[in-house]
Amino acid sequence: MSIDRQTRNRIDRYIDRPNTGRALPFNARSRAARPNDSGPWASDTVAHLADPENASPVGNPTAGAREGNGTPVFLDERVYFGQIEAAEKEQLTEELDQFLMANTWPSDAASQAQIGKAFVEHIKRAVPRISQALQKAKQGKYDAVYITGLPVDLNCARIVLLAMTQILGEPFNYSCQNGGELVMELRPIEGSVGNTNSTRDDFALHTDDAAVPDAARTEFICLYGIVNPPNTLTGFAPTIDALRDLRASTSFVNALVDVLKERRFRFRFPTSFNFEEELWSGPCSVIKVNDDGNAETRFPSFAVKPVRDDDFIAHAAIAVFRASLELNVFEVPIDQGCFLAFNNSRGVHKRGAIGKGERLVLRAYSIQSLDFLREVTGEPGPIFSIDPIVEIAGT
Repeated sequence: MSIDRQTRNRIDRYIDRPNTGRALPFNARSRAARPNDSGPWASDTVAHLADPENASPVGNPTAGAREGNGTPVFLDERVYFGQIEAAEKEQLTEELDQFLMANTWPSDAASQAQIGKAFVEHIKRAVPRISQALQKAKQGKYDAVYITGLPVDLNCARIVLLAMTQILGEPFNYSCQNGGELVMELRPIEGSVGNTNSTRDDFALHTDDAAVPDAARTEFICLYGIVNPPNTLTGFAPTIDALRDLRASTSFVNALVDVLKERRFRFRFPTSFNFEEELWSGPCSVIKVNDDGNAETRFPSFAVKPVRDDDFIAHAAIAVFRASLELNVFEVPIDQGCFLAFNNSRGVHKRGAIGKGERLVLRAYSIQSLDFLREVTGEPGPIFSIDPIVEIAGT
């Protein structure tokens, strides 16, 4: 590909800037939700939820919006924030106590999925507004849902997590990832390589399993905090916000956004899949715009490259998109009793460095339907082999 020197110089500006800290050549607002000046957020109280009048809101929410029971929440255009109140917690605890008297946690994934499905009605009865928020996320009205004040006992947490995941879709996992567990336990492991869920270092912006075909890739990622060191934050950046900021910029930046829609990129399969060698997908686009105007994203910022190494325009598009996403991240702690679910196709997520001490966050994946996974693998699920999926993705 032949490009003139002036265009090449403009591209170099965008490639260099994400790592320099200099001002970017487009306007983007920061959506970072940070702890207040009094110290880290407690596991059972989030200051900006409790005091909407004096809060530093995330994005541009409807300040002081309240639900029917008077609970203060912020309703961003695409992000729901809620806190379990004392009466709701008491009701949920009673539902769990009764459920656990009749059910024990099974060892196999299929039975675990059924346990989660059976508890959905209890969630709807104990905390209907949370169930409704999750249903709205499934319908595409929210990109993310963040809840605080949930039960902290591990046995209870697994059941609540799978029930909430079940509201969003069908729980599943790949046999090669996190031991093939339906409820994955994310813990830091000393010596882990960078940009994996077990590293203590920063885990950069990414969508999970971008190299996997859409019909086999998780739609929602659900995280549930059991132990979280102070100031350890998880971030999410809605794609639509990053694109809106880029579209408001120059015609050159707009052209780079259009490049992201072309099949000029490859994605590396996750390190957590534990393949013997590095595997990459076939040519893909980073962004796909649906008929409803929503943009679907596949973007592991540390594991994406142009199909052709000399495609400098594609390199620039990656850099500009990464920079805009960084400026549109909001961050929350996955503290004890906190739950975060986000759409893996409508935004990217990240995690900051893990502070001192132990950390345990439970994770579950959901997908609209298991049909494609069952057809490709010949397995009933909810745990599926990855090899047949890799064969498809590599074409």
